[in-house]
Amino acid sequence: DWHRCEGIAVAFGRAGYRTLSGMLRSLMGVEQGAPLPRIRQQIETTAPLTPGAVQALSALCETLPTDLAWRALDPFERRAHAMEAVCELLRAVSAQRPVVIVIEDLHWVDAESLSVLDGVAQAMEGWRVLLVVTFRPQHVLAWQHGHFEQCAILPLEHNVARTMLRHLLHAGQQTGTLEERLIARTEGNPFFLEECIASLGESGNLRRRGDRWELVSLPDEADLPASIRVLLAARMDRLTPADQEVLQACSVLGDVISPPLLAVIIGRDARQDHEGGWLSDALDRLIGQGFLRPGRNPYGFRHALIRDTAYHSILLRQRRTLHTRVVEAIEHGGPDVVEQNVEILAEHAHRAQSWPQAARYARRSAHLAASRDFNAEAVRFLGSALQAAAHAQDGPDKLAMLVDLHLEHRFPAFKLGLIEQVAGHLAAAAPMARTLGDPRRLCLLHVYQSHLDWLRGRPGPAMDEIGQALTIAAAAGDGAMQARASMQKGLVHLSSGQPQMAVAELEKALYFPPQLGTNGAELDRSHAATVNSYLTRAFIELGDLHQAERAAQTSLAIAESVDKAMSRMFAWIALGVVALHRGQAGPAVEWLARAHRISADANMPLMIPVVMGYLGAAQLASGQVTQAVLTLEDATSRASTIGLLSGQPLRLATLARAYDAAGDPARAAQSARRAAELSGVTGEAAGRTDAARVLQTACIPFDVS
Repeated sequence: DWHRCEGIAVAFGRAGYRTLSGMLRSLMGVEQGAPLPRIRQQIETTAPLTPGAVQALSALCETLPTDLAWRALDPFERRAHAMEAVCELLRAVSAQRPVVIVIEDLHWVDAESLSVLDGVAQAMEGWRVLLVVTFRPQHVLAWQHGHFEQCAILPLEHNVARTMLRHLLHAGQQTGTLEERLIARTEGNPFFLEECIASLGESGNLRRRGDRWELVSLPDEADLPASIRVLLAARMDRLTPADQEVLQACSVLGDVISPPLLAVIIGRDARQDHEGGWLSDALDRLIGQGFLRPGRNPYGFRHALIRDTAYHSILLRQRRTLHTRVVEAIEHGGPDVVEQNVEILAEHAHRAQSWPQAARYARRSAHLAASRDFNAEAVRFLGSALQAAAHAQDGPDKLAMLVDLHLEHRFPAFKLGLIEQVAGHLAAAAPMARTLGDPRRLCLLHVYQSHLDWLRGRPGPAMDEIGQALTIAAAAGDGAMQARASMQKGLVHLSSGQPQMAVAELEKALYFPPQLGTNGAELDRSHAATVNSYLTRAFIELGDLHQAERAAQTSLAIAESVDKAMSRMFAWIALGVVALHRGQAGPAVEWLARAHRISADANMPLMIPVVMGYLGAAQLASGQVTQAVLTLEDATSRASTIGLLSGQPLRLATLARAYDAAGDPARAAQSARRAAELSGVTGEAAGRTDAARVLQTACIPFDVS
């Protein structure tokens, strides 16, 4: 008596929580598009849950969440609430009867659903829940729990394939010959075998008798299809023109097929179908022939290869026409429908080659993904927007759009640690920005280039770039950009061992009133949380722990008020560093471990080695020498991999101290020498003294100056 539910992962249009939402509706019997009161009633009927879980599950099941409190949550908090609610639901339901969850094509799942499923997969040991997922071999699934087992779906062995065919075919004089030919041609692929049987039934070589097929005439080996795609194409050619049209239109919609939308893009009135049933009949026939799978709403393809084959059978011009109709139909639904389907619109507009719409919707999708901390999705959509914008008519508007898109790549790519990719986009934006001559864009370009040089450990070029940014911002009277530039100048001073000058510049970044800029130049309270975190470190360098504590507490207060993952991470780093320098190693480890978790959970690979460097120092101070070595080795390795030289001398010097404490003087000396040499390249004072001390202990001379 299993309770079965399924989630659908789609190839495009991976809106937030789409797969998870479908899985929850399937589990609780909630109809898509149901009003909020009915959703709440169904949830409360399913299992006794806490009010918080009911609120989160209601928002997840809504087509477009209306709960303002839910929508206002930081993406990190929203995921945490979603995970807690789903876990509570599954524990409650599985206590009543076992639950099986099936999610096919996990390689297409939206990032938010996957993050919750990751947590569920880790927590579900001991529950009466079976989670079954399928994914392509190239997809890497990071589930390594003891209760997780991965099975490769290999071709059927000869005897297994023969057993399968004997369940499909009646025994006969030449049936064995047919079975051998089919197994040899399909190489044991079960889907290929099933499709071969269906094709032979349509060609008349087989006829249906009861629940199995009977051989009428043995096909020649040459008549058997060379591949599954050839076979599927031949089967589709046998469809009536009307059914072919419906199947091709379904392939344009993708993996989730809505009959009303299908009727619109075919060019028929949905009301006529309700009266005449032409579309319903066609869908029923396609289900009966094994092309589609049934569903309450919507339908879907039985296999991804069927959809691909049908899609590629459409002439390119007709494809564009059908994709255009999808865009028009969704836009006709109004702003709420557009907001709900903006990622789908981006994909269809791109395939329709409706370039202005493709650029607009891809850019909106990127902003949406970035706001949810799904930075890889943001980078992908921005790349699509750039491709679309390149087709625009030449002129200032096109240049402005291209510059903005290149600059907008910087933030999600920076969080992902894609430093070289950031460099490429800034280099592409530079000549176009100079041609435009817009002060705001030029200033932002110089700030971003300075930050890039700083990350790469190049303080000289970083200071040159920030000087140009400040000159442009001052001439334009742009307070927001002056604040951004002052903050970056403070970072360069801080890493160059000039904490007093760093404090002066960082405090300037706080004095400007909040102003809304463009292209990511917004100043808000989260900006102040980050600045105060860096001020904490500058005051520590000056030996002023009282001011450092005040700055850290200010950063925390702001972070809690804005409720953003990155702000909280910076505040927790500040608190951890203050605790470390006060000799409070235990609290330091606690704060920095929290910062480490959020940097990983909020998808910020660039910040992970930064946080781990401080965490390793705190672990070393608390006597966790072995763990400190592991943490610092990981931190320095990650930083080296992504090209993050800023702060690397300090991380290497701290690793040297950890090796020394672990009784490994050779590796301590090696790491200290690397730290000292690198500090000469980056101009960073931090780590230089520690490195010299370790080298002196090992009796290795080194000119620290």
